[in-house]
Amino acid sequence: MSNLYSDEAKRVLHSYEWPADLVIEIVEYEDHMGFRLFRDNFESFDGVDKEFIAKQVGGAITAVRKLGCPMYLEVSRGHGPAVNQERIR
Repeated sequence: MSNLYSDEAKRVLHSYEWPADLVIEIVEYEDHMGFRLFRDNFESFDGVDKEFIAKQVGGAITAVRKLGCPMYLEVSRGHGPAVNQERIR
């Protein structure tokens, strides 16, 4: 990935614990990054796990923003157009 998805941002995102069955993609656009979750995958978790995931996602996005990189949550049914993307889980 190019300049927004720095080694530091990658380290931060990979430092969080994520459920093994959760599918996450980090996507890089021209001027921001997206933290992409897939609706059907997220809906397969129970309420306690959903709450845990939501807290982790919020923390991860905040941590990346503190690095000076704009990042937003994306909830998707499929893949969208991005400059680059990486699947974390």
